[in-house]
Amino acid sequence: MEVSEDVYSYSTASEPENGVDANDLNTGQVAPSQPMKQWTVEVVASEMSKLLDSAIAAKFVEQQIDGRSLGLLTTDLLVTHMGLALGQALKVVDFVKSVQSLQKRQQSSDGA
Repeated sequence: MEVSEDVYSYSTASEPENGVDANDLNTGQVAPSQPMKQWTVEVVASEMSKLLDSAIAAKFVEQQIDGRSLGLLTTDLLVTHMGLALGQALKVVDFVKSVQSLQKRQQSSDGA
């Protein structure tokens, strides 16, 4: 069984201190510039469609997952209540952590 390279990898000029690159979010798309907590259900669905697929994105719409609730989801909630496979749930949680980390870095560099 062959394991593909990290789908979140991109080439950049420099590697950040915490190991999360500004482009390390999903399969080639950069998350919306507004804070994740302000994302609408539609924005979340769009990001999930890019990250996984439209069928998974539809589950986020069905459950009315906006940016605020996206940040509260755990792997367990995604698997048990939304019916995602473990691998899919882990990708969502990783995506959320990456976006949060990137946005914190951007916020601190804007305030510096």
